[in-house]
Amino acid sequence: MAVLLGGAALAMYGATLSRQPTADSLLFALAIESGVPGQLINLRHPLLHPLAWSFVELWRLLGWTGRALLPLQMLNALGGAAAVALLQHLATRATGSAWIGSAVAAGFAVSGATWLLSTEAEFVTVPLALNLALFDLIVRAPPERWARPPFLFGVGMALGIAVLVYLSLAALLPVAALAARPQRTPSWRVWLQRLSWLAGSAAVPLIVAGALLAVSVSADGGPALSTLMGWIGYGSLGWFTLPHGAYGFTRSLLLYPGLGMNDRTSAYLATAGRLERATFAGYYALAAALAIVPLWLAARRRTILLAAHRRTVTLLALWALPQAALAFYWVPGDCSFWAPVLTAWWLLVALLLAIAAHQRRGLAAVAVLALVLMLVNAALFVLPRHDRQRNRDYWIAAGTAERTDPADIVVTGADDILSLYLSYFARRTVVTAGRDGTARAVDEALTRAAARGGRVFVVGLPPPASGDRFTVRAAGHAAGAPVWEVRAE
Repeated sequence: MAVLLGGAALAMYGATLSRQPTADSLLFALAIESGVPGQLINLRHPLLHPLAWSFVELWRLLGWTGRALLPLQMLNALGGAAAVALLQHLATRATGSAWIGSAVAAGFAVSGATWLLSTEAEFVTVPLALNLALFDLIVRAPPERWARPPFLFGVGMALGIAVLVYLSLAALLPVAALAARPQRTPSWRVWLQRLSWLAGSAAVPLIVAGALLAVSVSADGGPALSTLMGWIGYGSLGWFTLPHGAYGFTRSLLLYPGLGMNDRTSAYLATAGRLERATFAGYYALAAALAIVPLWLAARRRTILLAAHRRTVTLLALWALPQAALAFYWVPGDCSFWAPVLTAWWLLVALLLAIAAHQRRGLAAVAVLALVLMLVNAALFVLPRHDRQRNRDYWIAAGTAERTDPADIVVTGADDILSLYLSYFARRTVVTAGRDGTARAVDEALTRAAARGGRVFVVGLPPPASGDRFTVRAAGHAAGAPVWEVRAE
């Protein structure tokens, strides 16, 4: 059943690949296509870019001659499908019911974050599948296996490598530490021996990677380790963090039209009318209530739940809470960081179904929920993003490519995804206009264009005023966006 559900999910994701790729998808594809070592090593997930590069190269060996974006999207589709299959397997083993496992896996497959991440090129679903696979291994391993040093060594090595794939997978370390605790004859000495095996073997790949990072240079030209330490302070905590994070998790269940991976809710609400704001508030009020129900039921029936599944619930909480804390701290509104917590949420639903007094009714309710999630997320978000005709930035880039030459330089806004679409789809060198204004960006572009024999165009911005240094003339429109040619005097 797990293989069938995984196959169905792969077919669904493959048929609905996004044709409005996110900024991170394009940045990832550009990094992979560059082939530059500094671009292929991201310090937050050192092994991820090389893995993606290898997958794209495999496609090319098999005859693929296109860009990297489609292979990367298919890799994410495979990762999402694997996560669905693994969740079905884990939930079935935890509850003893294939029906429960299949119901929650189906709901997980069509949840907003899962479906969105499985159709983009952002590299999240492959680490998510690895996260689930190792959690399954840790949770379902019988007590006698934790007494064997070879097993402990293998688990520790796998965890160390997993952290190098995605740093947030370090949340698995305390789960493994607790799972290794002797159950039949509790002994601190035996537990410490097991922990030493786990820690020592996990440290091997981490020490090797750390030594390489210590002498390496990051993509921005700085020392790799100092760059990594600087990222630790990227996130922030404030009074708005908790509601913002709760909203981000709710979005991982139900998506809303016009809001992408990183929510732009404040910008959307600033331009929305009263009816649109009321619709948005009502929509997410219902979604929040839906997200809270399993937590409320778990608290209400905690005695029965813990009596039946104490070890699984404990390990599940220990696994999910650090990842939720990271999401709250790092980017609380980004549903990609809530994907592991979404997985834990569905596993909690499975455990609640297993202790339900009326299990058939519960299964029917989850099946209806999965159907609602599929219809709403498909109609409001996934299918519109599958339609390239709605992607104005793509057509602006295509129109710009028709009006310009490869040696030309394009000036556009710094806060707009259009700059990445021009870089990737139009294959043009882009200079972004920041707070200093368009004129300064045009000056830089003119200097660079003169050195390579190209011209300068401004796309999607009001043109700078002609003056002593340059003149501006209209060069038509690209998908309704004005295109201006700038010539040096």
